[in-house]
Amino acid sequence: AAKRLQAVSRGRLCRARLAKWHRAAGQMQRLVRGHLGRQRALEEERRQRMGAMVKEMYRGSASLPRPDAAPCHVFLQVLRSGCSYVFTAQDLCTAETYRGTFPESALLGFLKQFNEGRAKAAQVRSKQHEKVTDILIDHLTLVQPIAAVADLARVEGSRVLTVRAPLDTRIEPHLLDFGR
Repeated sequence: AAKRLQAVSRGRLCRARLAKWHRAAGQMQRLVRGHLGRQRALEEERRQRMGAMVKEMYRGSASLPRPDAAPCHVFLQVLRSGCSYVFTAQDLCTAETYRGTFPESALLGFLKQFNEGRAKAAQVRSKQHEKVTDILIDHLTLVQPIAAVADLARVEGSRVLTVRAPLDTRIEPHLLDFGR
């Protein structure tokens, strides 16, 4: 009988301790969720006031291929706002600046083609910004601007930055905004 009373007593104490832990865990979750909600609200308020945040994803040297000549060694800067990317490359030998943008709509199509045939775990998603930046840099190229579009944009530059298609090199690259 003493063993049974002790077991009941230990069980009651264990359940009371477990209930206390559950209340403490609920309290911690409530505090963390409240903090995260306030952070989200502040970020949304900041975004409403200031617009989308621009983040520098890459700054450094790169070697960009050209379809008609040897690769061009440039100083490259990649900026991101949401899932849209802006590229600026400076050729220090010729003092030319090349620019290009890659909007979110083009990125989604590019990633769909890039992920084709890959296992689900190996697929790259648009929110994996560091991986996306590396892939876009690997697919950057310098091409001649389209004359009609260049005239409309009043571009005087000799080349523009584009992103080559990931799988089929016969597909025309996405034309990017350009300028000097």
